[in-house]
Amino acid sequence: MDDQAQTDFTAEFSTAARSALAAYRNLLDMLPSGHPNLANMKDGLACCELAFTFYEEANRAVQAEVWFAAAAVAAAALEAMLLAKMFTNTDEVAQLASFKKLLDKHQGDFGRFARKEMDLGKLLDMAKELAWFRPGGVPSLLTKMLAQYVDQDTLTALAVIFKDSPTAGYTSADLLRQYRNLLHPAYCYSGP
Repeated sequence: MDDQAQTDFTAEFSTAARSALAAYRNLLDMLPSGHPNLANMKDGLACCELAFTFYEEANRAVQAEVWFAAAAVAAAALEAMLLAKMFTNTDEVAQLASFKKLLDKHQGDFGRFARKEMDLGKLLDMAKELAWFRPGGVPSLLTKMLAQYVDQDTLTALAVIFKDSPTAGYTSADLLRQYRNLLHPAYCYSGP
């Protein structure tokens, strides 16, 4: 698939996904309010919509070869998707000892919990604890796709990065988080 075909496919997929999310949101709006799971589902859908927006923006940054901006906005897309997954898996999250105290602090209100306590690092810890990332190294689908653009030495170097990682997905996400954190001047400042 050439770059233009990939761009067209991505745009079509995004349009279809946004349409499905809007239909689901409309369906949820017809249900009686007051049930906490309904609020969580709505928050999860809002996070999915944000993730699509950030994903599209990250793709535009990639096309413009603005790599740092692409990584920062891709990290925001990842954070939004992990929040969406959290909102749709509240029972699992509430059982995690590492997050129970924080959740109790907000009287079980996942919306407030998400806004006040969760950042990408904590979301990645949660995802790791709940095994939301597939186990294993670099997926063969990724290496096949990359093989069209990079040489074998580069593919081998990529595999080495993930060699001791129980999950390439988590490792990739955490590396993205670390790179995004370079936006914080205090993170880069070494001081006297």
